[in-house]
Amino acid sequence: MAWMTIGEFSSRARLSPKALRIYADLGLVVPAEVDPASGYRRYDESQLERARLVALLRRLDMPLAGIADVIDRDPAEAAGTLARWWEQAQAVMAERGALVAYIQSRLAGEGKPVMKDIAVRAVPERKIASITRHITSGEADEFFATAFPRLRAVVPGLPGIGGVPFVVYYG
Repeated sequence: MAWMTIGEFSSRARLSPKALRIYADLGLVVPAEVDPASGYRRYDESQLERARLVALLRRLDMPLAGIADVIDRDPAEAAGTLARWWEQAQAVMAERGALVAYIQSRLAGEGKPVMKDIAVRAVPERKIASITRHITSGEADEFFATAFPRLRAVVPGLPGIGGVPFVVYYG
């Protein structure tokens, strides 16, 4: 088997040696062999396709966690995951585009600042139960299936769920 040094592999994969070290630590592109005495990393030709895919996804500014979510899936699932990420990225860019247009008009002196009116209302005192959890998308179904029974068990004196349950999601 012909090994490549990190320098040769980085050149062929179009990734810097520093990036390859980071990706190895994250399990994205792990060297085929690491010399225990010197710490030199060696890569195999078969690893190039994966490394190039990581490089392409990074060019899209996909976060490393998103890349990890895409790279180990079967091709159809990976394509769907990428499509969902791209929809979210486009929505964010559309929001930013509207904000840029607004700021440009303000800087050009076109129009006055638009401020929304704030309405304040009194809400009667009430007890609230909540669960805070950081989960991955793969854990969501299990979490939601157990969340409401757990809330009911914690606060048995409450008459039931009032209002609409909601989730705060940070993508």
